[in-house]
Amino acid sequence: KVQEIDMAAAGTSGPLEGPASQTSAPMAAAAPKTAAETAILGDILLNFGLSGFSNMAAAAVTNPIDVLKVKLQLDKTNNSMMQRVTNLVRDEGAAGLFTRGLPASLMREGVYGTIRLGAYDQIKSQLDHVGIPALSEGSALGKVVAAGTAGGGGGAIWSPPHR
Repeated sequence: KVQEIDMAAAGTSGPLEGPASQTSAPMAAAAPKTAAETAILGDILLNFGLSGFSNMAAAAVTNPIDVLKVKLQLDKTNNSMMQRVTNLVRDEGAAGLFTRGLPASLMREGVYGTIRLGAYDQIKSQLDHVGIPALSEGSALGKVVAAGTAGGGGGAIWSPPHR
């Protein structure tokens, strides 16, 4: 069938001759996926993409709180939170709340958060096929196992063990 498709695309009607005919077997292995497989892959990629985007958006929105938290932890003067915010804005400008640490937060969430949240649904649906009723998709244990596996996998990829 692949050879017929290639012939139709090339505008020929007879069998291919020469080196092109010898490549028909490897081309059969690389045949296009079915529409259903392509749709499933598209759904998975969309799920991972939206997971990454939502994690990164949340990190960007909450970054000023993280900056303030770190500044308060490092502050030796025992200033109140409002005094520290006032000092931070005066010394570094309002942009200091949003820009300090933001690249690191976005990178962390772009990798770890994307894997963790994107893989959760896939793992949860695969656990349903295992055949153990306690791990079915709707069970609490299945959700805990899926969350732990997704979080552990994301953590292992984001921060592999060092020697």
